[in-house]
Amino acid sequence: MCQTGCATSTSAIVAVRFHCFEYSIFAYSKIALKLMGELPMYKTLYTQEYQQMLVLLRAKRTASNVSQAELARRLSWTQADVSKCETGVRRLDVVELKLWLKALGLELTSFVNEMYTQPEYIPFHTV
Repeated sequence: MCQTGCATSTSAIVAVRFHCFEYSIFAYSKIALKLMGELPMYKTLYTQEYQQMLVLLRAKRTASNVSQAELARRLSWTQADVSKCETGVRRLDVVELKLWLKALGLELTSFVNEMYTQPEYIPFHTV
């Protein structure tokens, strides 16, 4: 219990009481780090869902009759960067995904909608 009478249990920590001076920003950050350490963290790069996205992304590129080299030119990237993204070696963030799709003449929203209307399992093939 602190000087103002706040309980120091985990539930009290989660519902931080701002009137209590013991919960300074520094102390709260230490508590948050401790609580975050208890949550499982995993890399989505290795999930089936991410692999399905890559399959669809490659299918969209090939359906547009655009080579990796041509896509790389449109993005001002190297062909190796495009290949690494398509095979899951390098991760695409949402901004890069939007630029990638724009370079193919596609919209992010329609891509995401299609991704989530596909069957649950799409076999992942690397070339």
